[in-house]
Amino acid sequence: MRVLHLVPGNLFGGVETFIACTARRRDLTPELEHHYALCFEGRLARELESAGVSVHRLGTMRTSRPWTVARGRARLRELLRRIEFDAALTH
Repeated sequence: MRVLHLVPGNLFGGVETFIACTARRRDLTPELEHHYALCFEGRLARELESAGVSVHRLGTMRTSRPWTVARGRARLRELLRRIEFDAALTH
């Protein structure tokens, strides 16, 4: 099963710790293929990359700058066209 984790935030707290754990310990669920779509660079992106998982960048989005949201949504649409996911988890 191919799972897409959608991560909009740029902080590192409990949710991000959990997400990093899913990447580091994916051996516990070998039937799942984890992919991560991020809106921001930072600690989570670095931890996911060091774990060797697929990281997709949607780009920084801010509601105060609607064009950045439109651009990020277009990148997400393109990702969903390229790769078929069985589930998407929003965090």
